[in-house]
Order: sequence, then C-alpha cells, then structure tokens
Amino acid sequence: MRIVAALLTLVGSSAFAGPAVDAHISREDVRQICAAVARVTSDPIRDIEGEISDKYVRGSIAEDSTLFSEGTTKHIKTYERTDLVDVTVGKSREVTGKVYYVQKFGKTWKVVGKGDWIR
Repeated sequence: MRIVAALLTLVGSSAFAGPAVDAHISREDVRQICAAVARVTSDPIRDIEGEISDKYVRGSIAEDSTLFSEGTTKHIKTYERTDLVDVTVGKSREVTGKVYYVQKFGKTWKVVGKGDWIR
C-alpha cells in the first residue's frame, strides 16, 4: 500500500511540474509567461526557450557558438536574451503546433507574436 501511495505522489507531482524551461529566467517570470500565454490559448505549454540573437541586447547573456555550413566551421558570439522567450504549445504527441513569442516590458510579460512549429 505504501508503494502505491508513493507512486501516486510521484505521478501527481510530475504532472504539475510545469513546462520545461531552457532560459535564464526566474520562477516568477515562468509564472507570468504561462499566464500571458494562457490568455491567448488553452493549449498546454510544452516548453519555454530563451531567444538567441547575434546582436547584444541589454541584459542578454553572451555565449560562444559554432556555425556549421557546407563543411566549414565558424566560431561566433551569440546572445541569449533574458527579455524574450519562445513558448511552444501543444500536446506532447502532436507533431505540429504553435509557438508564442513573449517579451518582458518593465516587469510585465506580453505575447508579441505567434508562429508555427513542426517536429
């Protein structure tokens, strides 16, 4: 009986763990981003990813990246923005869906665009 209770606890906690986050943002930012996206769609949020730019934007985090193209390799500097994220929505079994671009203005996150994704 204890094993069943432990398994139910694990399943319950993972079901409400929230979306996967691959961005330099706080838990409060994640909460606000989820709320902003929930205002425009009822689709479940799959993940939140930081937007990568080739130009520095105030507050962004510099990263060393590598470009591979036609047998050549080029090392470049990229920047992960902390004020702009991509939010992928849709059920886990779906192979297509929507992506919402959410940007922080002051202390508030707002949806600023929408696109499509395909796996």
